Amino acid sequence: MHPTSPKMSSLPILHLLLLLLTAYASQAQGLPLPTSSTKEYVNMMMREIESILNKPPLPPQEPLDVNEIYILNNEAFLMLNLDTFLEAAKNLQDKGMRIGKILEKLKETISSAPMTTEEPIYIKKGNWDDFWRKMTKYLNFLQNYLKKS
Repeated sequence: MHPTSPKMSSLPILHLLLLLLTAYASQAQGLPLPTSSTKEYVNMMMREIESILNKPPLPPQEPLDVNEIYILNNEAFLMLNLDTFLEAAKNLQDKGMRIGKILEKLKETISSAPMTTEEPIYIKKGNWDDFWRKMTKYLNFLQNYLKKS
């Protein structure tokens, strides 16, 4: 092998950087993001949140009640719930703060979702377990919502 040739291909990293640059350049110019780039960018952010949520120790797997499931799975609550998770993340330590930064970026990308005037999901202040349970369900809904849009 030539001494200056890389040991690993840098194409996957370059592809990701190009995708991110395309997204940021479009936003900086005030243009809407291309749909495929937007979906890839959002999926990347959701995978990053999932990786944070799945780091041990994981909270107990307590089920959500029917009303919570309804609110988390209803697209009319999508933006209100996102705002609620953003606010709740401010009251959490390391993991919550990192998720909050990602949610801020996510909010810019999906701001055209429908809204309701009803109450969004309730998250116990400073309670990682409650945040984790509801964020996990919300991410599942968000992935399905984005697949159909």
